[in-house]
Amino acid sequence: MDIDILLAIQDIRVPFLDGVFTVFRYLGEPIVPIIIFAIVWWFGYRKQGFIIFLSFYFSIIINFILKVIFCIPRPFLRDTGVVPVGSALDTATGYSFPSTHTAVAAAYLGPLGMAHRKKIVFPIIAGLVCCLVGFSRIYMGVHTPQDILVSLVLGFLIVLMVFKIAEWLIDRADAELILAAVAFAGFVLLLLITIFRHFPEVYTVFYAPDLYVNYPMNETSIAMQRDLMTMGGALFGFSLGFLCDHLFVHYEVSDSRVFNIVTSVIGLALTFLIKTLTQPFFEGIGYVYGHALLQAVIIFFIVALWPMIIRFLQKKFLRY
Repeated sequence: MDIDILLAIQDIRVPFLDGVFTVFRYLGEPIVPIIIFAIVWWFGYRKQGFIIFLSFYFSIIINFILKVIFCIPRPFLRDTGVVPVGSALDTATGYSFPSTHTAVAAAYLGPLGMAHRKKIVFPIIAGLVCCLVGFSRIYMGVHTPQDILVSLVLGFLIVLMVFKIAEWLIDRADAELILAAVAFAGFVLLLLITIFRHFPEVYTVFYAPDLYVNYPMNETSIAMQRDLMTMGGALFGFSLGFLCDHLFVHYEVSDSRVFNIVTSVIGLALTFLIKTLTQPFFEGIGYVYGHALLQAVIIFFIVALWPMIIRFLQKKFLRY
């Protein structure tokens, strides 16, 4: 039935809608919550930073565990009648169930909606955008409705849980140390899955007792390993960053809003510059582990290195 829905939606595609849903697809990229985390972290919104990190953390961990348990290939691999929108193929790596893009969108849109829940329009907009991110993956032919619905339900439950955890963390002096340990545990978990999980070479679909099809899964499995380690590298970067902040940086935001805006803009520009300049080097290390190292460097820069530089600039220019 899921495939039938995709085929029906495929018949109504037009270039304009392709462009619209490509935009919503970008809103489900992991870089979005990372950018939001960077901004709130540099502006000193500690609790909001914890919430964004924890939502991202649990969404990714649960999503990837389900992916490697079920190992379901993309719908366009299971049925040649499903033709994905070309622009979606770059991010349609790894297994299909559940949807990582939808989980990522829920990881930051959910907290943003909950934080402003007294004004009902904000949760409504957040929920609508999250649903549109999920639908964009169906429209583009890279996920089934089942993939999206499961991610939406999990995202909602994770956000409720994360707010409770953040309330407990916010007044603790060792909050960053706890998050460093949590992030490192997540990194170890994803690393162990990558190393020891036997990823299937084929995926068998049984249509009847004597009618089945074997789909080759080698490329999908390798892509899944890369996705696992990319997120594992991000968690390793968070772990090192939180640890350094707790032990050495002790980041505090300036009272100057102009200074905070300028340093945040420069920090984001440097983040993208580091990614652009170092990506060829890290990709040369290896398809799977090179991406992990790149993510670790980027996240460490956001959480610890740039705040350390900001502290230096505060003392030099603001006498802070």
